Amino acid sequence: KAYVNSVPALTGLTREAFVQIAHATGFSDEEAVLMYNHLCGLCPKRRKRGSALARSWLMRDGTVMDPDGISRGDFVHAMQLVLPVRTLGQLRNRMIKKMSSLQAALHAIKSSRRGVIAASDFRDFLAGCGVAGREAGKLWDEIRMHNDQEEFQGISRAAFALSLRH
Repeated sequence: KAYVNSVPALTGLTREAFVQIAHATGFSDEEAVLMYNHLCGLCPKRRKRGSALARSWLMRDGTVMDPDGISRGDFVHAMQLVLPVRTLGQLRNRMIKKMSSLQAALHAIKSSRRGVIAASDFRDFLAGCGVAGREAGKLWDEIRMHNDQEEFQGISRAAFALSLRH
């Protein structure tokens, strides 16, 4: 809401404006700059020649600082990637945003030759998608309900796929 009320549509959210908004909500300037850098890193990378990416600064940690600001569309995209994931539907949406398709996400998760996904591999995969450990544990329990065989120490790839398509 603060973005819409205080940022002109044409200029986007600049670092200075973000720092002012964050400072007004109780964050220090240093914390605000770190949050802004993180949001810039979550924004889709622009590829066109002469675009804002060509004018942006690549930081040592790999994040992109855009001196022209973050557009509303990029801000919405970034905020969708930092919101908590509490349901399988939200997990599916997050995985599609991060990996471009559900199939790509299903292929990216590590599993054994028998198609069993271990709890640690599931947790690591979800951490890479920006899902916290506590949320991953709840999602793990929910997916285990779709497991086709009880003797698995993990979840089957089929159960994982079924849960995400459910």
